[in-house]
Amino acid sequence: MRYFGYFAVVAGMLCLVGAMAMDVSVSSGAGRVNNIGLMAERQNFILIGGLLLLVGVIMAVAGKRRIDAFDSSSEYRACPSCAEPIRCAAVKCKHCGSDVDTVNNRLGFDADVVVEPTEKERRVLWVARGILYSIFAGFVVFSLLGR
Repeated sequence: MRYFGYFAVVAGMLCLVGAMAMDVSVSSGAGRVNNIGLMAERQNFILIGGLLLLVGVIMAVAGKRRIDAFDSSSEYRACPSCAEPIRCAAVKCKHCGSDVDTVNNRLGFDADVVVEPTEKERRVLWVARGILYSIFAGFVVFSLLGR
């Protein structure tokens, strides 16, 4: 997520620089005059670029670097109870005696378990889909009516 944030920052900066370099005037018989349509287009690019820049900075700052919980080159891991190093294949800690889950169980790999969303989660998903579809339909309708 952090690298996508960096990409969004660069895209936002390019959009802002491009918007600032836009020519918003047109030539007429008496010289050059400002065009309201071009000024509005420039304003749109500034808003989009600023939003991309802001979202990218937030993603770059708040995003975490992907760290593997278990390094494949290491055969040891930390005990969840006492934090002493134990072998990855261990099921019981030799230091504190507590039972330790295996690597696959701790990561949640179980081919027999299928998690179905609850009724509340389904409702939230349908509401979110409805909102997104409504926004998309609104953009389409307003773009057609604006012409």
